[in-house]
Amino acid sequence: MSKLSKRHKVFVDEFFNKKFNATEAYLAVYPKSNYNSARANSARLIATDNVKEEIKSRLAEMHMSSDEVLKELSEIARGDIGDFLDNNLLIDLHKGGNTKLIKRLKQKTIQGKENEIHDIDLELYDRVKVLEDIGKYHGLFKEQLDVTSKGESINLKEEDAERFDRAILTLADALRETVSGKGTEQNSPVDTSE
Repeated sequence: MSKLSKRHKVFVDEFFNKKFNATEAYLAVYPKSNYNSARANSARLIATDNVKEEIKSRLAEMHMSSDEVLKELSEIARGDIGDFLDNNLLIDLHKGGNTKLIKRLKQKTIQGKENEIHDIDLELYDRVKVLEDIGKYHGLFKEQLDVTSKGESINLKEEDAERFDRAILTLADALRETVSGKGTEQNSPVDTSE
């Protein structure tokens, strides 16, 4: 792969800065271009092997593996406000707590006649939400929606089960036809009259 020129490196930088908008990236590098030319030229430029490889390489660097995501979530789930408190139960950010746990930090200093008052508002990410996300990933929670039986088991007689199966198949056929655009005729198997 050949090396990127300085302008092509800037184009790739701008491509990421402009949220993957190649036309806007091209206009940032070549500001005298008109929009239509930039659109066409950016498409050609992004298709060149060296630019394409640079973009792939940067995306690979940015990619977060599922293990890394779980590790980060686990750190949040294990986070403790005590990591940010001193012996007097006052917030001490210099204590060495994991700052990735902090969702919001607001500090206000009030100047008094003789002293300063520091008011710090610290909010950590929601542990319960993170634990739910981790639990869902591991399949610990199954979301089920029961719309017919209110939790009771349904016992169908054999002839009712056959009618039920036919009704489900008819409904499935009607849905397939509707999705494919063929089910708009009047002789559709589903009765749409009110």
